[in-house]
Amino acid sequence: MRRRTLPGALLVLALVAAGVMPGAASAAPASSEDRLMKATALAQDAWRVAHGDSRYAGHWVDPDGRVHVSYQGRAAAAASAAAVRSISGEVVVHEGARYTYRELVDRRDKVSDHVAALRQAGIRLVEWGPHESTNTLRLGVVKPSEATVRTLRERFGADIEIEEVPEPEKDALFLSRWDDFSPWSAGAELNDGYSSCTIGPGIRRNGVNYFLTAAHCFANGAYLYNGSEYVGRKNWIDTRDRGTDTAIVTGTGSATMFRTDTTLQGMSATPWTSAEGSGVCFNGAYSGEVCGGLTVIKTNYCTDITGRLTCGTATAGRDGVASAGHGDSGGPVHIVSPRWAYAGTIVGAASPQFVCPRNNLGGTRTCSSWVRFQMIGPVLSYWNATLL
Repeated sequence: MRRRTLPGALLVLALVAAGVMPGAASAAPASSEDRLMKATALAQDAWRVAHGDSRYAGHWVDPDGRVHVSYQGRAAAAASAAAVRSISGEVVVHEGARYTYRELVDRRDKVSDHVAALRQAGIRLVEWGPHESTNTLRLGVVKPSEATVRTLRERFGADIEIEEVPEPEKDALFLSRWDDFSPWSAGAELNDGYSSCTIGPGIRRNGVNYFLTAAHCFANGAYLYNGSEYVGRKNWIDTRDRGTDTAIVTGTGSATMFRTDTTLQGMSATPWTSAEGSGVCFNGAYSGEVCGGLTVIKTNYCTDITGRLTCGTATAGRDGVASAGHGDSGGPVHIVSPRWAYAGTIVGAASPQFVCPRNNLGGTRTCSSWVRFQMIGPVLSYWNATLL
């Protein structure tokens, strides 16, 4: 049994937070990754200030790393606009949005009422949700014909965006650090003796510590293991219509997450709300931690790729990168230094799959550059839980 070690990088992070770079005489020019990390942190600050405002219409990060916050009507009439501007001169405040963010989510939920009937009519919706930077509803449709576009616009509004997306591939759901022990760290391997997934963030619910994984992993009630060591049971599962594709395992979770196969990182108990254009990392047991400029391109949409209708899904990745793959489902999606925090749990592929460069699973294992994940906010809200 290996011993747990917290990385010495934590000391470096503390020095960086204090403005000291060990071994550096002067600050180096900011890289694109540094700019993305800074913008991601700033976007979260802006969201915390603005999202409760009745006029809040959305926020996002543009390709140049600038954070934007939008309001319905005049920004001067929005209670939080002045506070958003005071966060940083790099935050751009917009006014005149047609819809509030709440109205966009309500429109998303109305689409959900029609998905089954549209499927019967030969219209295949894969994703539907807010597009904050354009302040409208975006629908991802398989091979949309002109007739399909007309039908969707007549039903959901002339201003919807219709994006052609591929039909999800067979086995697109990503079903391992192999020798962990209780309390179980996020990113460790999880199996039922036949198939494998990944341990997700540790949570506290009704005064007891557990951890999350993906609902599409394993049968409900399954006895689960890390390698050959018993972990617990898949005991509570969200199978609601418009649910979260998450399950709670009775094994004791912790506030740590694997960064490599042997080192751990202490995580924040504050959940992260991903913005379009912000950066994230995926951390599955089989693929390991993958960062390097992975960018969020969609948030808070609904989809039925898991075999049930789920909402609160997001997409992130980077072309040419093996962001996540089979065995990674349920694993943590997170934000890196300076605020190690959870953004969600891995669901499955959002782009064509290819053979993974890292494979501890045996046989052929496939990965995807663009990956769907379940946003952590709706998960914690549904389970009435907090992060450890």
